[in-house]
Amino acid sequence: TPQDEVQRVIQYAAGQGMQRFAILAPSSPYGNIVTQSFRNSVQNANGILAEMELYDPNSPDYTQVVERIATAYQNNPFDALMLPEGGARLRQLAPLLPAFQIGPQTVPILGTGLWANDPALAQETGLAGSWYAATDPAKWQPFAERYAGIYGQLPDQRAGLVYVAITLIGALGKAASG
Repeated sequence: TPQDEVQRVIQYAAGQGMQRFAILAPSSPYGNIVTQSFRNSVQNANGILAEMELYDPNSPDYTQVVERIATAYQNNPFDALMLPEGGARLRQLAPLLPAFQIGPQTVPILGTGLWANDPALAQETGLAGSWYAATDPAKWQPFAERYAGIYGQLPDQRAGLVYVAITLIGALGKAASG
């Protein structure tokens, strides 16, 4: 779930010595879920919520919100910035980060599983070297190969979630009957 992804990436960052966290999130139902999970995860990691900026996901230009988060970083630096976005919006936001002297070269950028569906994002300006929560490749690869053999195409992350949910239901059913 998005909550689990946020928790995992915050725990990892905290384990790397990060204490002060910021988030730049869409003002949307998904953004609300991620933001709440972010708050809880930072608190559970004994971290500090240093900055939070929300933006209209339908905005044609994200320059102002990126400038605000960059100004906050310049005035009171944080250790990591969570950017729970994907696809075209992330491609619009990512190049703006280094334009305002913020990005992986200055502060680690954290993402969610939305990034896992698009491996090319790692090549985006402003995201190279970022951290995001995703399925362990050693566990994902065998599933993806079986899926491709059956359906003729590689699965996206949702197929993995459905597989895990069905497997869990089966295991719980066996445990209840045995």
